Amino acid sequence: MYIFILIKPSPPKKALSSFLLYRAEVFDQVKAANPGLRITELTMIISEMWARADADTKARLQQEH
Repeated sequence: MYIFILIKPSPPKKALSSFLLYRAEVFDQVKAANPGLRITELTMIISEMWARADADTKARLQQEH
């Protein structure tokens, strides 16, 4: 006797936002410059950098998005 279990396939993952792509690019460099900070503090620094990022960087990451 066989029992089949129907497993619902997982939905496709959403694309990463432009900020998350930027964060992935600069995280290692920011962490190296600030080794004692927690991840939340590093993310705050990166978000400030994102706010000051030029339009070309944001446009490039938006296209990758």
